[in-house]
Amino acid sequence: MFKSGYSIKKEASIFDIIKNVAISVFLILLIPITLYQGINTFLPKPMRPSDKAIEKLKNEEIRLKKENKKDELLHVKSQLRLARQDYKVKKEEHKKSMRCYALYYFFVALFVGLLLIIMGYFFSAEFIKIGLIIGAFIGFFYYLSAEFSQLSSTLCFFIMLGLLAGIIISMRRYIK
Repeated sequence: MFKSGYSIKKEASIFDIIKNVAISVFLILLIPITLYQGINTFLPKPMRPSDKAIEKLKNEEIRLKKENKKDELLHVKSQLRLARQDYKVKKEEHKKSMRCYALYYFFVALFVGLLLIIMGYFFSAEFIKIGLIIGAFIGFFYYLSAEFSQLSSTLCFFIMLGLLAGIIISMRRYIK
């Protein structure tokens, strides 16, 4: 039926290879950026509390010491003490909101990453598979580098263990 030497598969030109590599690199770069921007669009990162009021009061305290105004100095010192207490409370609230943000980011990154890896297995084009899988892992690694300190050490251990297993399982078919 088939003539000898006849190949059904078409040889890829250098242009096709370059195009496929460019698409893979584009996916690898686009996925983490899209993940980060998408999460920050719907849940902005909590802003760090400002200590400008404390600095302003410290400068005022120094000025009043130089001018030797004791009555005003006592008033500024009490305001400075209240500002420090307020800053401490705001800093603790910020820490709690950052933990919540990190956990939210973790679950979204995990869901999107797993979805992209699963989608990668269903594409017939190898360059799209590689782009989706590596892009998902890079997006998750970006999350880990940005928000790792906000999570508990037990959760961090299981995240790293899962990522290692995921990389080994998903890349074993490409390494022969």
